[in-house]
Amino acid sequence: MSTAAKTVTLSEVTWSKFTALCCPDLKYTQTFTWNGHSFDAGPRQDVLHACAGAGSSLLTQRSRIDGAAGTSSMVLTFRNRLAQACTLTGYPGVDALAKSGVVLAHAKRTLRGNAGGASGVSTVRLAPGAAASATLEWHNFGANGSSCAMSASIVATPANTQDSTTLPVSVSVCGLQIHPTVAGSSGRS
Repeated sequence: MSTAAKTVTLSEVTWSKFTALCCPDLKYTQTFTWNGHSFDAGPRQDVLHACAGAGSSLLTQRSRIDGAAGTSSMVLTFRNRLAQACTLTGYPGVDALAKSGVVLAHAKRTLRGNAGGASGVSTVRLAPGAAASATLEWHNFGANGSSCAMSASIVATPANTQDSTTLPVSVSVCGLQIHPTVAGSSGRS
Protein backbone atom coordinates (compact mmCIF):
# COMPACT_ATOMS: atom_id res chain seq x y z
CA MET A 1 0.00 0.00 0.00
CA SER A 2 1.34 3.45 -0.86
CA THR A 3 -0.01 6.92 -0.22
CA ALA A 4 0.66 10.18 -2.02
CA ALA A 5 -1.19 13.40 -1.19
CA LYS A 6 -4.81 12.28 -0.95
CA THR A 7 -4.52 8.97 -2.80
CA VAL A 8 -4.07 5.37 -1.76
CA THR A 9 -2.79 2.76 -4.21
CA LEU A 10 -3.25 -0.95 -3.52
CA SER A 11 -1.08 -3.25 -5.53
CA GLU A 12 0.34 -6.76 -5.43
CA VAL A 13 3.60 -5.23 -6.63
CA THR A 14 3.95 -3.28 -3.36
CA TRP A 15 2.77 -6.19 -1.20
CA SER A 16 2.65 -5.83 2.58
CA LYS A 17 1.26 -7.83 5.49
CA PHE A 18 -1.70 -5.41 5.54
CA THR A 19 -2.81 -6.08 1.94
CA ALA A 20 -2.21 -9.80 2.52
CA LEU A 21 -4.79 -9.70 5.32
CA CYS A 22 -7.39 -7.64 3.48
CA CYS A 23 -6.91 -8.69 -0.11
CA PRO A 24 -5.22 -12.10 -0.57
CA ASP A 25 -6.36 -12.47 -4.20
CA LEU A 26 -5.29 -9.00 -5.36
CA LYS A 27 -4.15 -9.33 -8.98
CA TYR A 28 -4.36 -5.69 -10.04
CA THR A 29 -3.30 -2.19 -9.05
CA GLN A 30 -5.99 0.34 -8.19
CA THR A 31 -5.70 3.92 -6.96
CA PHE A 32 -8.29 5.49 -4.65
CA THR A 33 -8.44 9.29 -4.36
CA TRP A 34 -9.91 11.11 -1.34
CA ASN A 35 -12.56 13.64 -2.46
CA GLY A 36 -13.08 15.19 0.97
CA HIS A 37 -15.86 12.81 2.01
CA SER A 38 -14.92 9.38 0.66
CA PHE A 39 -12.51 7.62 -1.67
CA ASP A 40 -13.19 7.54 -5.42
CA ALA A 41 -11.93 4.34 -7.03
CA GLY A 42 -9.77 4.71 -10.13
CA PRO A 43 -9.55 2.11 -12.90
CA ARG A 44 -8.00 -1.27 -12.19
CA GLN A 45 -4.75 -2.10 -13.95
CA ASP A 46 -3.91 -5.79 -14.28
CA VAL A 47 -0.65 -6.94 -12.75
CA LEU A 48 0.82 -9.66 -14.95
CA HIS A 49 3.75 -11.76 -13.89
CA ALA A 50 6.29 -13.65 -15.95
CA CYS A 51 5.35 -17.28 -16.60
CA ALA A 52 7.99 -18.54 -14.19
CA GLY A 53 7.66 -21.48 -11.88
CA ALA A 54 9.20 -24.67 -10.65
CA GLY A 55 9.01 -26.55 -13.94
CA SER A 56 5.24 -26.74 -14.12
CA SER A 57 3.95 -23.33 -15.21
CA LEU A 58 4.33 -24.02 -18.95
CA LEU A 59 3.82 -27.10 -21.09
CA THR A 60 6.50 -27.16 -23.80
CA GLN A 61 5.82 -29.13 -26.98
CA ARG A 62 7.09 -29.22 -30.55
CA SER A 63 5.52 -29.49 -33.98
CA ARG A 64 6.56 -31.89 -36.70
CA ILE A 65 9.69 -30.96 -38.65
CA ASP A 66 9.17 -29.08 -41.93
CA GLY A 67 11.88 -28.56 -44.51
CA ALA A 68 12.62 -26.96 -47.86
CA ALA A 69 15.65 -25.68 -49.80
CA GLY A 70 18.21 -27.03 -47.34
CA THR A 71 16.54 -25.61 -44.22
CA SER A 72 14.42 -27.47 -41.67
CA SER A 73 12.30 -26.03 -38.89
CA MET A 74 9.79 -26.77 -36.18
CA VAL A 75 7.61 -24.69 -33.92
CA LEU A 76 8.04 -24.83 -30.15
CA THR A 77 4.78 -24.20 -28.30
CA PHE A 78 4.51 -23.00 -24.70
CA ARG A 79 1.07 -23.42 -23.06
CA ASN A 80 0.17 -21.65 -19.79
CA ARG A 81 -0.75 -24.20 -17.09
CA LEU A 82 -1.30 -21.54 -14.41
CA ALA A 83 -4.70 -20.46 -13.12
CA GLN A 84 -3.86 -16.83 -13.94
CA ALA A 85 -2.48 -14.95 -16.92
CA CYS A 86 1.26 -14.52 -17.25
CA THR A 87 3.76 -13.11 -19.75
CA LEU A 88 6.66 -14.29 -21.89
CA THR A 89 9.13 -11.77 -23.32
CA GLY A 90 11.93 -12.38 -25.77
CA TYR A 91 13.64 -15.50 -27.02
CA PRO A 92 13.43 -19.06 -25.73
CA GLY A 93 16.70 -20.78 -25.02
CA VAL A 94 17.46 -23.90 -27.06
CA ASP A 95 20.43 -26.24 -26.77
CA ALA A 96 21.13 -29.19 -29.09
CA LEU A 97 22.36 -32.19 -27.08
CA ALA A 98 24.38 -35.26 -28.02
CA LYS A 99 23.19 -38.67 -26.83
CA SER A 100 25.66 -38.32 -23.92
CA GLY A 101 23.94 -35.08 -22.83
CA VAL A 102 26.82 -32.85 -23.95
CA VAL A 103 25.70 -29.54 -25.47
CA LEU A 104 26.57 -29.56 -29.18
CA ALA A 105 25.26 -26.07 -29.94
CA HIS A 106 23.27 -23.17 -28.50
CA ALA A 107 20.65 -21.81 -30.88
CA LYS A 108 21.53 -18.31 -32.07
CA ARG A 109 18.82 -15.72 -31.38
CA THR A 110 17.63 -14.08 -34.60
CA LEU A 111 14.44 -12.21 -35.51
CA ARG A 112 13.81 -14.02 -38.79
CA GLY A 113 15.19 -16.76 -40.98
CA ASN A 114 14.20 -18.86 -43.99
CA ALA A 115 11.36 -20.48 -42.02
CA GLY A 116 9.86 -17.21 -40.76
CA GLY A 117 10.10 -15.67 -37.34
CA ALA A 118 8.94 -12.37 -35.90
CA SER A 119 9.04 -8.71 -36.86
CA GLY A 120 10.33 -7.79 -33.41
CA VAL A 121 10.62 -8.84 -29.79
CA SER A 122 7.47 -8.30 -27.74
CA THR A 123 5.75 -9.32 -24.53
CA VAL A 124 3.13 -12.02 -25.05
CA ARG A 125 0.22 -12.21 -22.58
CA LEU A 126 -0.89 -15.79 -21.96
CA ALA A 127 -4.33 -16.37 -20.49
CA PRO A 128 -4.77 -19.66 -18.61
CA GLY A 129 -4.55 -22.45 -21.21
CA ALA A 130 -3.35 -20.11 -23.98
CA ALA A 131 -0.24 -20.74 -26.07
CA ALA A 132 2.75 -18.80 -27.34
CA SER A 133 5.34 -20.17 -29.73
CA ALA A 134 8.69 -19.68 -31.42
CA THR A 135 10.26 -21.08 -34.58
CA LEU A 136 13.47 -23.12 -34.36
CA GLU A 137 15.34 -23.62 -37.63
CA TRP A 138 18.62 -25.05 -38.92
CA HIS A 139 20.56 -25.79 -42.10
CA ASN A 140 20.60 -29.38 -43.33
CA PHE A 141 24.10 -29.00 -44.80
CA GLY A 142 27.22 -27.14 -43.79
CA ALA A 143 29.28 -24.80 -45.95
CA ASN A 144 30.06 -26.26 -49.39
CA GLY A 145 27.70 -29.19 -48.79
CA SER A 146 29.62 -30.59 -45.83
CA SER A 147 27.78 -32.68 -43.26
CA CYS A 148 26.52 -31.30 -39.95
CA ALA A 149 26.48 -32.94 -36.53
CA MET A 150 22.97 -33.96 -35.47
CA SER A 151 21.54 -33.83 -31.97
CA ALA A 152 19.82 -36.66 -30.11
CA SER A 153 17.57 -34.16 -28.34
CA ILE A 154 17.08 -30.48 -27.56
CA VAL A 155 16.52 -28.64 -24.30
CA ALA A 156 14.00 -25.82 -24.69
CA THR A 157 13.55 -23.09 -22.08
CA PRO A 158 10.66 -20.64 -22.61
CA ALA A 159 11.62 -16.96 -22.63
CA ASN A 160 12.34 -15.38 -19.22
CA THR A 161 11.80 -18.66 -17.34
CA GLN A 162 13.82 -21.56 -16.00
CA ASP A 163 11.28 -24.22 -17.06
CA SER A 164 13.56 -26.35 -19.25
CA THR A 165 12.13 -29.34 -21.11
CA THR A 166 14.12 -32.01 -22.94
CA LEU A 167 12.52 -33.03 -26.23
CA PRO A 168 13.79 -36.12 -28.09
CA VAL A 169 14.33 -34.74 -31.60
CA SER A 170 17.26 -34.69 -33.99
CA VAL A 171 18.28 -31.26 -35.32
CA SER A 172 21.38 -30.10 -37.15
CA VAL A 173 23.81 -27.86 -35.31
CA CYS A 174 24.57 -25.96 -38.56
CA GLY A 175 22.89 -22.57 -38.58
CA LEU A 176 20.77 -23.49 -35.54
CA GLN A 177 18.66 -20.45 -34.66
CA ILE A 178 15.63 -19.56 -32.58
CA HIS A 179 13.23 -16.69 -33.26
CA PRO A 180 11.31 -14.56 -30.70
CA THR A 181 8.27 -15.77 -28.80
CA VAL A 182 4.99 -14.77 -30.49
CA ALA A 183 1.32 -15.14 -29.55
CA GLY A 184 -0.48 -18.26 -30.78
CA SER A 185 0.94 -21.53 -32.06
CA SER A 186 2.26 -20.62 -35.54
CA GLY A 187 5.73 -19.45 -34.42
CA ARG A 188 5.36 -16.46 -36.76
CA SER A 189 4.12 -12.91 -36.53
